[in-house]
Parts: sequence; structure tokens; C-alpha cells
Amino acid sequence: MGIGCLSHEEFSSPALKWLLGILAGAAIACFVGLADDIFDMKPRQKFFGQICAAVILLMVGIIPNLYRITDPLNISLSNSIAMIFSVVIVVFFVLGATNSLNLLDGLDGLCAGVTAIITMAMLLLSVHLATWGYSEVGDPVRIIVCLGLVGGVCGFLPFNRYPAKIFMGDAGSMLLGFVVAAVMLLFAERVPRWWMASIVVFGLPILDTAVALVRRLLNHRPLFVSDRGHIYDQMIDRGIPLRKTVSISYGLAGLYAVIGLVMSQIRTWYAAGVYVLVFLISGLIVWKKGYLKMEGLRGAIREKSDP
Repeated sequence: MGIGCLSHEEFSSPALKWLLGILAGAAIACFVGLADDIFDMKPRQKFFGQICAAVILLMVGIIPNLYRITDPLNISLSNSIAMIFSVVIVVFFVLGATNSLNLLDGLDGLCAGVTAIITMAMLLLSVHLATWGYSEVGDPVRIIVCLGLVGGVCGFLPFNRYPAKIFMGDAGSMLLGFVVAAVMLLFAERVPRWWMASIVVFGLPILDTAVALVRRLLNHRPLFVSDRGHIYDQMIDRGIPLRKTVSISYGLAGLYAVIGLVMSQIRTWYAAGVYVLVFLISGLIVWKKGYLKMEGLRGAIREKSDP
């Protein structure tokens, strides 16, 4: 057999199947983003394309192991119900992560830098699990995907920092968001605490998207019409320089990453309590600092709608 040739057994291995599924889904997400960059697609059209990418993950078997959650709680879950929940969760994660990073791409170097921090933390989690032989299939896939993300983003970031020479556009941000979503779902392969840790590592994009949606809901504004009310927009409007705004965002992303990494080492239910407390405190700070208000420039509509 020549170098680079794969036997039927190697080609059909679960690890390679997962990697090819992530690659195919990422290609779809990137194509949807590219089409949006060129044609300014409507939200429902982008959602449809992202759901198609999520279906690829389902087809190759990248789904959460819900029995690891329900069995300790003595909850009986049939295979059909488990599959329905799995489909909903996979689609939700893909839509959520893809659009969260897309919304975060508003300042030079912001999305790329935050993604680099997130993926480096996920790489550390992956290496830790692989050290203990956590999963014969999942360990190499997580490490390969995280290494690819870290290398790609870190190579791109020097040219994307202020003043940016190149921009990722929706094609880049949706690609990154989809792959990060796939990695988070890979952490749901067995023990729930690793899945929860990866979600908290992704905390800053979650916070920014939640703030945007809650703020529009409270102020009776369309949910999918973009404005200048994102956390980083409000920092700029409050007189914080762009470089400092990006640095603060990096610090917040790093804080969530450290919390996720540290809490992954304690018992699942204790960690879950800490995570709930972290997000409650985050929400309280956002409310106290007035980030849910829409006044002045914060209510200004952008020309391009959010996905």
C-alpha cells in the first residue's frame, strides 16, 4: 500500500468519520457565510444553511451522551426520545455557537483573539483527557480539531489586529463558530462535567449574544436586526479606546476559560453550581452597568442584519 493510501477499515474508522463530518459541516458553514458576505442573506436562509451543517454532525454520530445525565437522576429515556433531544441539542449548539462568534466579529482582532483563547483552553482540556486515555475515538479527534483551530486563528490574528489588513467576514466567523460547536459536542461524549466546562470556556460569546437578545426583547426591538448595543459597541460608545476594548474582551474570555478549566477538576454537581453562579453574577453586572438599555448610539441600527 502506498504512502497516504487508506484501507477500507481505516477510512471507515469512527475517528476519521468524525473528522470528515466536521470538515464537511465546516465547509457548509463557510459557504453559507460567504454567500451572506456577497448577497446579504435573510436570517432564515442562514439558519437553514447552518441546520444543514448540523445535520452532518448528526449523520456521523457526533451527539451528546444524554444517558450519562439521565441515569444518575434515575430518569428513564427511550432511544427515540434520546435521539429527538440529541437532534435539538446539536442544532441548538451549532446555531448558537455559529451566530455567537458571527456577532462577536465587530472589531479588529476581537473574534479571532477570543476564539484563540477559547480553543487553547479547549486544547488543554483535550490534552488532559487524552493523557488519561479518556476516549480512544474522541481524544485524537478533539486534539486534531483544536490544534487546527489554534494554528489557523493564531496565524490569522496578526493580520486582523487593529489596524486590520484582512478580515474574516461571515465566512470566517461562521466557520469558526461551527467548528467550536462541534468540539463542545465532542466533549459531551461521556462525563457531563467536561461538556459543561467547554460551555463555560465559551462564556464570552454566550454572554454577548444573550445580552443582545435580552436587550432587544426588553426594549421591544426586532431580535434579528443588528444594532450598536453589543457589549464591545457599548464600551466604544462609553469612550473606551478600541485597543483597550479588545484587550478587556480578551481578559473576560480568559477569565471564563480559566473558570472552566479549574472547575472541570471538581465533582460535576459542585461545578454545575459554580457555573450557574458565574452566569448569574455576569448577568447582574451587565444589568447594573446598564448594558441592557438602548439609548443614544446603542439603539442605532446597523445596515446589515444579524443572522
